[in-house]
Amino acid sequence: MLKVVAQFFIQSAKVDTALPLLRELAALSRQEEACIAYDLFVNEEDSGHFTIIETWPDHAALKAHSLTEHFTRLVPQLQGLGRETSKITLMKAVDI
Repeated sequence: MLKVVAQFFIQSAKVDTALPLLRELAALSRQEEACIAYDLFVNEEDSGHFTIIETWPDHAALKAHSLTEHFTRLVPQLQGLGRETSKITLMKAVDI
């Protein structure tokens, strides 16, 4: 299982533009068959700092997600609203 922690740092003047895009990305991603979880958070102290925490079963599912129409359309738009580069962290589950 894979977790993706995707952070977007949006310009304060562009938050109202970014939020509908983030909501659309979450809604459409949740509809993907392989999507286990897809949650959107905002930093309580920074309204332009959004974090998406995603769960996918494997690399193939994550790759398929990255090729979807909604991902290839919305992520570049979000990055264009950024005040700094987005940060993506990929984590794999550890057997315990």
